[in-house]
Amino acid sequence: MAEDLIEALSKSEKRYISLRYLSTPKQRHLKLLFDSLESKKKSSKETKSMLKSSGYHAPIHVLRYDLNQLIRKALRSYYHDFSVESQLHNCIKDIEILNMKSLPKSCLETIKRAKTLAYKHEKYPELLTLLKWERNLIVQTQGSQAPKIMSETLNHEENHVIDQIKDTSQQWKIMTELIAGGLEESPDSYEKRITNLPENAPLQSHILNKYIRHSLNFIKGNPKEAKRDLQSIVTEIEKYPHRIKDNPINYVTALNNLIGGCIGIKDTEGVLANLKKVREIPKKFKPHPNKFTLRQTLQSYNLEIEYLRTTGQFDKTENSRNEVKRLIDKNKSDFPLDYAIIFDFQFAYIHYRLKNIPLALFWINRALIRKVHNIHEDIQIATYFIYLWVLATKNHKSALISANQSFSRFIKKNFPESIIGRNIYRFFKAFSYNPDNEGKCSVSLDLIYEGVAVTKKERFRSLIDPDDLLTKAKNYTI
Repeated sequence: MAEDLIEALSKSEKRYISLRYLSTPKQRHLKLLFDSLESKKKSSKETKSMLKSSGYHAPIHVLRYDLNQLIRKALRSYYHDFSVESQLHNCIKDIEILNMKSLPKSCLETIKRAKTLAYKHEKYPELLTLLKWERNLIVQTQGSQAPKIMSETLNHEENHVIDQIKDTSQQWKIMTELIAGGLEESPDSYEKRITNLPENAPLQSHILNKYIRHSLNFIKGNPKEAKRDLQSIVTEIEKYPHRIKDNPINYVTALNNLIGGCIGIKDTEGVLANLKKVREIPKKFKPHPNKFTLRQTLQSYNLEIEYLRTTGQFDKTENSRNEVKRLIDKNKSDFPLDYAIIFDFQFAYIHYRLKNIPLALFWINRALIRKVHNIHEDIQIATYFIYLWVLATKNHKSALISANQSFSRFIKKNFPESIIGRNIYRFFKAFSYNPDNEGKCSVSLDLIYEGVAVTKKERFRSLIDPDDLLTKAKNYTI
């Protein structure tokens, strides 16, 4: 729908569309609808009335459809050279037009340039299309000599490209079967299917092959070998900086997987070194701004803070926290809401554990003001838990009763199916009336997990462990 598409547009994209595609008198009705949907200030009825008064009398759904198509056309133009695939598709379109204009020489020149680019980035599906056009042009220009030319060069080249696609497809097949099957087959049965790939196999085939080996080592309980496999994937990708520039997300994924492997064997130095690599991508490889966005940077900081928080290294989070605060201030209007919720919790918990209760409450209040539904249920509940815990352990009875009632309303409105949310309300309702809470708990912590699935219990404990908090509560002062 046009509304969804407009909501997803960046400021620069909106400006580009307005100036290039909605600036003529002919487009005035589309411009009115675009502005109305972008502002979200007018109801559907008000929008219809506005369009009618401007002289538009056709059904509004027709105009919505036209606007949707126009925005897509504008975005295709805006991102015409966004990636190597985009550039190759443009070349193929150029070849089609040049052929229509009976310009075979220009067609062949374009094919030659496009093939060089496609081989450099291993874009084999696009190569097959280019070879198809090359064959058509040979038939058009060489007449009776065409079969001989194709049998000597083109057929061999096409078979090579098909073999490369088959290699990658085979690695994907093994990988997806391993993920889907899990432990249903023994690791040995998969290892028999893995072969050492030839050196000239596609990069993606090599990477998938290494991911398969990593998965097998992980399943067999060999975390160090699994981490070694992940390191080899990163090293392999780093041999092709032009590929990272075109598609940094594959590199980020490999680094994030390696960071996870380092966390698994408690390699703090490896975690921090690879997080640094993630943050250096924009400066080192200079990808398109839309390919390495604020979200990737925030993800790296969240991984670092999460690791230091869960390993109890709270004092070492200061530099990362300061950098995230700088990004929050710099991107106030564009800061992703899901990451805002995550960092509200991270900072609140860290400040609480650093015994800085006022700052913990500052970040808690930021989170409570949001009250967003359908996003990060576990994190929002965990943030509320810290707030209730502070009030309970400091014996602020009236404040706790009021806050707990607000929490109950929050759960009913936003996450009515949350068992752990309802249990936390019951826990603090019982806790709030007992005067003896200096490092002791008047009601069993088991109440929090009553009827809660094991996975949800472990997820909550990975965010906040009430047993751990209880042992430290009497040492915290406001």
